[in-house]
Amino acid sequence: QLLDEVVVVGYGTRERGQLTGSVSSIQGEDLQRSPSVNIASSLQGLLPGTTALQSTGEPGRNKPSVRIRGLGTTGNKDPLVVVDGVPSNSDWQYINSNDVASISVLKDASAAIYGARAANGVILITTKRGMEGKPTINYSFNQGFSIPTMVPKPADSYHYAQYVNQLAERDNQPPLFDQSELEKFRTGSDPENYPNVNWYDIVLKNVSPQSKHNLNMRGGDDKIRYSISGSFSNENSIFQNGSLNFKTYSIRSNLDANVNQYIKVGLDLNAGMNDGNYPNYGVSTVMHSLLAQQPWQPPYWPNGLPTPGLERGENPAFMVSEESGNINNLTKNFMGKASIDVSLPWIEGMEINGFFAYIDNNSTTKNWKKTWTVYDYDRSNDEYIPRLGGGVLLPQLTQSLNNGVNKLLNIRLSYKKEIAQNRFEAFIAGEQEEGISSNFSAFR
Repeated sequence: QLLDEVVVVGYGTRERGQLTGSVSSIQGEDLQRSPSVNIASSLQGLLPGTTALQSTGEPGRNKPSVRIRGLGTTGNKDPLVVVDGVPSNSDWQYINSNDVASISVLKDASAAIYGARAANGVILITTKRGMEGKPTINYSFNQGFSIPTMVPKPADSYHYAQYVNQLAERDNQPPLFDQSELEKFRTGSDPENYPNVNWYDIVLKNVSPQSKHNLNMRGGDDKIRYSISGSFSNENSIFQNGSLNFKTYSIRSNLDANVNQYIKVGLDLNAGMNDGNYPNYGVSTVMHSLLAQQPWQPPYWPNGLPTPGLERGENPAFMVSEESGNINNLTKNFMGKASIDVSLPWIEGMEINGFFAYIDNNSTTKNWKKTWTVYDYDRSNDEYIPRLGGGVLLPQLTQSLNNGVNKLLNIRLSYKKEIAQNRFEAFIAGEQEEGISSNFSAFR
């Protein structure tokens, strides 16, 4: 039964028992067991020789680097990804796992048919199509939770103050805190003037939720078969009051029709949108700022005014919120593919196949930097003194637009013949691709 399994390979399919090259594959059901929003992350451990290395957990920016049998080139090390016969950009990673029928990985000589683009291997993704039978409607919902692997445990005010005094003593300087102040830190008897703050507990969440939804309908008869699917996913950030979140929306429609016993046509439509909102400061900058904060410096004064943090007026609680501005990345993708398969009745086993694909990708990035005010506290006069926070002197807006349009035409003539227990297969194909891109950026 395993040898009879049909595997998608370059420009066609093969039974597993007929494969001589290095090809590994999985079915869509294997991906659905993973709660990950990103299907590339789900590939780890499922396909021999394929690794997915994720360097960050930041929603929308957590695309793993996929490698097939290590590094194949010194330049771009990403494999070629082909979705339903059409080369795809990096947004293939957000295809909902419920829409995937199978994934095949071609390595070494098996990928050679794709030329130089396949130097790092090829990933072939086949999406689900309609089938004969009554319409079936399925809805799936997956709720997941992201938990930090490790959060630093900072010293409390009492021990931190002791370390500061030891450092001053080593440099022949007077101690910053006397014994009575150390005692107030230790006992917490004066939390207003001698607080003990864990900045990580205030800025970070223990758990960050993520969810994905998929609603699909599939069915058809001997003339027309259809598959329609809509998906939505939402990833929240680890910040308590942060502006970071990432949402994806997609609609996928695959239609197949038999014109007669010799001619089949197909129409695939796919539209998607990724909407990512991020703080004006990167996650690494915020984490470095958190690491530097002192436990006796609260994020907010007792009257609710923000404190300046340790330096430059950079208060991490403000840095992750919309008070400092935000970055919005909006990506819209569309793909339309029309295909035709013709079996030549006068030559048994000979077919002409072709398709035309139109791909339109648009992305908009808007970076809005705001000024904000933090306050120093003058204890002698019981006065809060305002000053600029974050180093942004005036509001700034940077906006960029990127557009790319690709057209792909593919025509193939194939011939298959079986004689006794021998099988002969051959094909000749031509492919033409045209791409146009434009970009624009403005600053104010």
